[in-house]
Amino acid sequence: MLRDYRGILPTDLTATFFYDNNIKTKSVAAFSQLDYQLNQDWLITAGLRYSYESLDYDSTSQLNIILDPNDLTGVKVPFYRVQGEQSDNGISGQLGVNVKLDDATYAYYRFANGAKSGGYNGGFLSSVEQAQLADYQKERLNSHEIGSKSWWPQLGMRFNWAVFYYDYNDQQVFMNQPSVSEQSPPIQLLENVADSTIYGLEADFEYWMTDDLNVKFAMGYIPHAEFEEYVDPLGNALTDNRLPFTSKWNLSAGIEYTHVLANHPLTTQLLVDYQSDYYFDQNQNPYAMQDGYSIFNANIHYQHDNWAIAIWGKNLFGTQYSHLKFDLSSFLGMLEDFKGEGRRFGLDVSYQF
Repeated sequence: MLRDYRGILPTDLTATFFYDNNIKTKSVAAFSQLDYQLNQDWLITAGLRYSYESLDYDSTSQLNIILDPNDLTGVKVPFYRVQGEQSDNGISGQLGVNVKLDDATYAYYRFANGAKSGGYNGGFLSSVEQAQLADYQKERLNSHEIGSKSWWPQLGMRFNWAVFYYDYNDQQVFMNQPSVSEQSPPIQLLENVADSTIYGLEADFEYWMTDDLNVKFAMGYIPHAEFEEYVDPLGNALTDNRLPFTSKWNLSAGIEYTHVLANHPLTTQLLVDYQSDYYFDQNQNPYAMQDGYSIFNANIHYQHDNWAIAIWGKNLFGTQYSHLKFDLSSFLGMLEDFKGEGRRFGLDVSYQF
């Protein structure tokens, strides 16, 4: 239920907030890649990229306030206007080595460095302070990855694994922090947080037990995903805190069975995904934390020439979990909790022309 309190509460306590963002971006890039086959087993790949980007932003806001309690039309008055610009250019590249170990397996190493552009996070602004702090700068990344990919067709098995190490400079991270004004709500910002390091392991395995039945498993393990050395604008030390939205474990498994019905394939899938606990903010706040949870999904798909029909179910056991949490206890004495989608069932019918 929505209720308009303008004209009911004192006029200095109520207003309708309007804001508009005008953001213009320009980008130019040139890139090249070279693949060099040393011999039958060794391949070297090198790439280089130049990019230039510029951004101009203009964020304006107005308040609709009530001057006459008998007239709720209200009057719009200027609230704030924030303008700015950014520009950046740079060179990035990659170097990779691929080696064929045998007829079933090849291994690889890849180094890449690059940058993610800065910008203006104008998606949700609620105060002058947040509008003034909504710009952010580019982040830079050096990444290393080593792994292998294997495929044994005679056994019906596929196995891939990789170890990765990411070294971020000025990483962009969503931050929740109190306002400098005691009477204002906390603000959500996309901030550059100096340096951070992430490393871990990922692997996936798929096995065709028969021509009709296969199972698959995947695993991601991130033991380290932390701020290296960082103190936020309010003086809070975040060094060695875990990065928000970063689970230590991500696991998934699935089974798929295909049956020929009236000379057309009928495929049934059952899937499960598990995610271990993680924080929604940089302070490792227990009120802004998601415990580990599992989601089960299933679908039945039938293809008949150009027609396809699918019956699906998501979150079959109605697992409760959150997409986002904000600790507003210091401002409103409450916890804001955005719940994930519950149990759902559906039917899709499609036709390919």
